[in-house]
Amino acid sequence: MPDTAIDLNLRGLRLRAHASGPANGAPCLLLHGWLDTSSSFSRLAPLLQSAPAQTFSYDARGHGDSDWVGAGGFYHFSEYIADLDAALDALGLALPAADGTVAAPVRLVGHSMGASVALLYAAVRPARVAHLSLLDGLPMLVKPSEVPGRLVEYLDDLKSMPRNRRAVNSIEHGAERLRKTSPFLQAEASLLLAQAGISPDPAQENRLAWKWDPWLRAHSPLPFTEEMLGEILPLIRAPALLIRAGNTWLPEEAELRERLAKLSAPLDIQTIPDTSHHLHIESAGQVSRAILQAWSIL
Repeated sequence: MPDTAIDLNLRGLRLRAHASGPANGAPCLLLHGWLDTSSSFSRLAPLLQSAPAQTFSYDARGHGDSDWVGAGGFYHFSEYIADLDAALDALGLALPAADGTVAAPVRLVGHSMGASVALLYAAVRPARVAHLSLLDGLPMLVKPSEVPGRLVEYLDDLKSMPRNRRAVNSIEHGAERLRKTSPFLQAEASLLLAQAGISPDPAQENRLAWKWDPWLRAHSPLPFTEEMLGEILPLIRAPALLIRAGNTWLPEEAELRERLAKLSAPLDIQTIPDTSHHLHIESAGQVSRAILQAWSIL
């Protein structure tokens, strides 16, 4: 089945979504990372469809070909969770029956920010989620003492941060910038991300620019703390697979298990050597095999 582009209307915000794979396959929704697009799954999604699985993805608000928030809006993390809930409704996936049961819960695959969204969503809508695959991502936590400072930074960002798209000289220039930000990112992966994330900007005489909304870079005033995560984890019912990159910002497995100790559902942690944060691009085959193995025992 070829890739089908779909526009989802979520409470007045348009998100660009994609569906592909056999219509009779188990539903799988892929959630991309911060400042990325759903195209970052272009190598992984076809491999998962062999399960068989029908894969869905969308560009998060402010990313890729989806709408930016309007005047007075902001990108609070909780809104990504609400968008996931509404996107499942709009796509007709994992719909609850009158008695609260779900006939075909969805498998969530999230990278980085998308992994955090998937994990938190599985806690608040546990019946709708069959399995979690978390690709080099968990909620970023702060200490309670850091929250007042983040509120100050949030207010300052709103006053000073421009809204115009960040221009680049070429696709290759954009890929080079990505590698400077992520030194371990492989050149081929950076080029794929740049090709999907850059387009001509009519507001700058069609000069090439990143598609993402600059306000995405503002500090969040509502961060998660360790205490909050501890209350959330026991609510998750879906088995989870956490895949670390070889060059990752995540801690070692022993520390991760301690951090996720309150997770009552089964947890498998694997590491793929010689990969960067974007391991699902650089090593799609190994990532897909780990996910398909996890799905096979559901």
